[in-house]
Amino acid sequence: IAKFEKEGKAYYDYLVMVGDKDLNFVLTSKQKELVERCVNSLKSNPNVVKEIFELEDGWERNNEFELYWKESITGLEMDCKGMIDILDISHAKKKVIIKDFKTTSKSISKYKEAFEFWHTNRQLAFYANGLKKVMPEISDYKVKFKVIAIETTGLNECRVFDISEEQILKGIDEYTVLLDEIAEGRECNWSNEFIYQNEII
Repeated sequence: IAKFEKEGKAYYDYLVMVGDKDLNFVLTSKQKELVERCVNSLKSNPNVVKEIFELEDGWERNNEFELYWKESITGLEMDCKGMIDILDISHAKKKVIIKDFKTTSKSISKYKEAFEFWHTNRQLAFYANGLKKVMPEISDYKVKFKVIAIETTGLNECRVFDISEEQILKGIDEYTVLLDEIAEGRECNWSNEFIYQNEII
């Protein structure tokens, strides 16, 4: 409470004063400074500006596009969901661009390692699969993938990464294996009672 009164109360009072009664969270002064530095970094990189602040004629943009679909690739129907940070679609060109934001506490020059570690290719491939289930009218569109990554430390540098088709194909293989494991578990009638069973030491 003491920390909130010191770092957050003034900000909270300001939000209440301007009429925002439905507050989800309050930023500390340090968090606010970090957000501002990151935004300034994004706006100073022309490649990032092109991807997130500009939109060519003939393209439509959807921010935080939610996906809910039924997946039956394993033969067992599963409820799946996801959210695409930025979804750009050109029906005239039959093209789709899926863009994802990522933060990293390490140097942006090492982001490729983080991409591999967190299996971001698997996530992007899974979202593309879900998108074509949700929007079957774009099932024959060419899909491209981009990641906009930014440092949360240091100089808060940012960079745009174009994701190769090879990475996406690898991601498809990875999420298919995971879905197979889930399906196998359900067929074995795994339950929360088993998963969260207490152990004796």
